[in-house]
Amino acid sequence: MSIISLEGTKELAARFNKINADMQVVIIQRVLDLAAEVCAEEMRNEAPARTGYLRESVDVYKDARKPYERDVKPRAPHAHFIEFGTGERFRKSWGEGKGLTGHVTPNPFMRRAAQSPRIQEAAAAEFKNQMMIIGAL
Repeated sequence: MSIISLEGTKELAARFNKINADMQVVIIQRVLDLAAEVCAEEMRNEAPARTGYLRESVDVYKDARKPYERDVKPRAPHAHFIEFGTGERFRKSWGEGKGLTGHVTPNPFMRRAAQSPRIQEAAAAEFKNQMMIIGAL
């Protein structure tokens, strides 16, 4: 999980706090939407592309019960095997095919994407943009 924190002057925080609560919610949600899309783009870029299915499966999810959260994750059922890797796997009793079938080396593409500085930069830029649109800057 990536947590976005915008640091700034007390003046910026004071200007944000002067905006009515409904507009604050709109601004925060727009910033979150953009940051989540940037994170998804980073995850697609970082994901291995043997078939392209893993990259194509990355999506942003919103839960109406959690208005201040966005989930960015792949739908591909093998994503966690790529992210964390696997131990050696063996066939138990497949006739002559017994033996080691291999392992997957960890490729933490989701963690790399979540830690990308582009997310923070995009969130900060969108926050400033939204504040300018409503005339608070």
